Amino acid sequence: MGNAIVTPKGPQDLQSSKESDLSQMLTFSLEELRAHTGLDGREVSISLLGDVYDVSADRAVYGQGGALACYAGQDISRAVAKKSLELHDIENLEVDDLDREERQVLEEWLARSREEKKYPVIGRLVIQQDLTLKQLLKYNGEEDPRCAIYIGLCGTIYDVTANGKEYYGSGGSYEQFAGRDASRALACMSFDPEFLDDPDLSKINSEQQAVLSVWCKKFQQKYAIVGRLLDE
Repeated sequence: MGNAIVTPKGPQDLQSSKESDLSQMLTFSLEELRAHTGLDGREVSISLLGDVYDVSADRAVYGQGGALACYAGQDISRAVAKKSLELHDIENLEVDDLDREERQVLEEWLARSREEKKYPVIGRLVIQQDLTLKQLLKYNGEEDPRCAIYIGLCGTIYDVTANGKEYYGSGGSYEQFAGRDASRALACMSFDPEFLDDPDLSKINSEQQAVLSVWCKKFQQKYAIVGRLLDE
């Protein structure tokens, strides 16, 4: 799409959750994921690089008393990369510092989970965090190891990965907004780079504020909240 200045579609043009299969995907907070350990007959789930898998088919491995029971209900990206069962690795969400060999191990786990085990992906893990505009840039679906796509809107950061990748991911109608504060751009219904580089809402008029309010309601209904935008 480049930097062409065109008018984006309005929020009414976005598919509703009933119209898009992708919109049916669940989002999990860390607390919600940790409830999926197989106890009380619930499914057993794990997260790898943001995708949440139902591993109940291997309950004997991941369920209570299993060899990998410590992985149940956890994001295990770092732990499997380091071939670790230690709690400090299981609870550490950092994956940016993995070396080449560790990344390869993690990729093998991912491939095995998807292709060999065929564990169903049941949702996305949403990691709560507050970010500056500069930090937000990383979450454009390509630079973050978890391929997360965040959008800033009116001071709030939304994770649109699960239910908006078709719009905000690479090749999507709104891909320029990935990893950016899109408040002014959406208010002005414009892809002008100036509005992304300078999202100051004091520069919009009452009509544009009304448009922005509609977008905010749409985001609140459709996407999971990551956190708040911080001042630099």
